[in-house]
Amino acid sequence: MTRLPKQHLLLIIIAIAIPLSFKAWQTLLNNFMIDELNFTGVTMGILQSIREVPGLLAFTLVFVLLLIKEQIAGLLSLLLMGFGVALTGLSSSIYWAYFFTIIMSIGFHYNESILKSLTLQFSTQRSINQLMAKIRFWRAAGAIFIFSFVAFASHILELSYTLLFIICGGMTMLLAFYGLSFPIFKVKNTQTQGIVFKKRYMIYYALSFLKGSRRTVFVVFAAFLNGLGCIGI
Repeated sequence: MTRLPKQHLLLIIIAIAIPLSFKAWQTLLNNFMIDELNFTGVTMGILQSIREVPGLLAFTLVFVLLLIKEQIAGLLSLLLMGFGVALTGLSSSIYWAYFFTIIMSIGFHYNESILKSLTLQFSTQRSINQLMAKIRFWRAAGAIFIFSFVAFASHILELSYTLLFIICGGMTMLLAFYGLSFPIFKVKNTQTQGIVFKKRYMIYYALSFLKGSRRTVFVVFAAFLNGLGCIGI
């Protein structure tokens, strides 16, 4: 049996850690905001809109990478995401919920970009497909685990929303701290740390835009319409 390289192990740890907090945040968000903070369709739409702002500004990551190593930046962003999710459960008002959402979203979007980049850098042309498959598998496994845990903890153990957010965010933070104990791995082919914009990539840009628009239309603006009474159920 081939021993798993430490670089690949680190990527798998990151892949598992992401859904432990992010999928828990998605699962608990609506009920928590409605039950605890009296959110409406409009305020939920605002929250989801705010969550997308760091995604639009994800290009600023290239400036962060001028200051710190990409591997460290990925783990720190993972830590930030878990921290934001944990704090969400402590939200005492709508505005605190907005603020913690921004923290979580910055960590999530930065980490998503870095994970993809490190996957390409820590693999060879022959191993890239297998590595991407492993990362997808463990990320899905992490999502299944956290869905099961949230269902068990909320219905059987009857844990509060606050405690669930703290536990799930805390698990991601623990894995991020563990990842920080790994040495800085050297890569043979470091990616260009800059913004690439070329005409021949226009189809990719268009498809990425449409992919992002799909979620914005059906999750964000649907909440606005529902809150304004434009949708009858």
